[in-house]
Amino acid sequence: MTSVQGNIKDKNGNKVIPNTSSMAVWDAAKGQALSATLANTPDMGVLGYPNFSTVVNYAAGDRVYNLNKIWEFNQAHTGAWNAAHVDEISLDSIVSDALALITFLNKALGKYAQVSNITLAQSVSGKYVNTSGVEVAATGYGISAPFTLNFGDILLIPSASAVPAACSVVSRIVQRTYDKVIVYTYTYDQTDPTLYDTATADYDSSLVYTAVYDTTGETPVLTGWTRNGQTYTTLPATRQVTESYYEPLVKQAVSAMPDTGYYVYLCPKEMTVVVSGLTATVSGGVCQTVGLGIFKNIVSNFLSMPGQNTVAQALCDLEGRVSGLADYIKNLRNIDLENQPKVCGADWTLQCDGAPTFGAMFIGQWCHAKINNKINIYRSISVTNAAADWVLVAVQS
Repeated sequence: MTSVQGNIKDKNGNKVIPNTSSMAVWDAAKGQALSATLANTPDMGVLGYPNFSTVVNYAAGDRVYNLNKIWEFNQAHTGAWNAAHVDEISLDSIVSDALALITFLNKALGKYAQVSNITLAQSVSGKYVNTSGVEVAATGYGISAPFTLNFGDILLIPSASAVPAACSVVSRIVQRTYDKVIVYTYTYDQTDPTLYDTATADYDSSLVYTAVYDTTGETPVLTGWTRNGQTYTTLPATRQVTESYYEPLVKQAVSAMPDTGYYVYLCPKEMTVVVSGLTATVSGGVCQTVGLGIFKNIVSNFLSMPGQNTVAQALCDLEGRVSGLADYIKNLRNIDLENQPKVCGADWTLQCDGAPTFGAMFIGQWCHAKINNKINIYRSISVTNAAADWVLVAVQS
């Protein structure tokens, strides 16, 4: 059997060669080699075989590491080394034991045979996604093109060195779709400024609608709008908006990484993700996805429970609705209060100093009240000719 020499180095980088009676082990904390007695404790060995110890009672069949070889006791033994009490184990037997251990571990963990490689392609250069989901400028870093992970996948991401603590190595791309209120800019008839001429959508200046009136009576009556030959009874009120943003998944609490040279992420469900890291990682780096049954079971039972999905879906829907309301309120700043449409002769939007003390003239009417140098925006929910008609919906600085 070929002897195995140690590959241990001292604090100066010099290799420490074990002698024939013990393994010299370097103690980095103390800056010195451990004594032979301390080094040869049962919990320190090679390939899972414990080091021989004079204080351990061995039974026939026990295996130990000593003199750079693996031995098996042929009888009970206690005390100093006795070559007559042991038989040298062949390399084939050791390899067989190691393979058996690996097979057992793979079986216990439920390892799937297939290991998939994902070669990353850089999508964004000079930036990474931080732990708040924002792209941050950083020389030598990049963000990969999106790719898909499946339920229970374990993603291994190579990295030559640790990334900054602020970097999210793996981030999910989340898409949110919601209805956003359309705010129009109006022009008015030159001969009669109370009549609309055109309406232009706030998000696309090419969307210009022309007012259509019934002029058979004494007073023109608005009957609809036209654009590109198509007639609309009313102007479109909302448009569907889809936005994408990053959800950080691997947040580094400290600027460190696993000793293997791979960051690890366990995927709880099918999703589209990107990798942030060194340019060498995101541009040509090869990630691996592996499957272990034990982790798929954990994901299935604890991370993907139906109740959790329902709650998450509800929260996402609520977030979209709140965001839509926020956008609508922001758009109110762009409304020209001097040229607002009228409803049954009443102004669409009123202005006053202090909270409104009067009643609304129709449901949905707006009132902008100046209070403490801020604009408080009210909307009517009833018509009772009282201040209770108004509900505060926003405050603008």
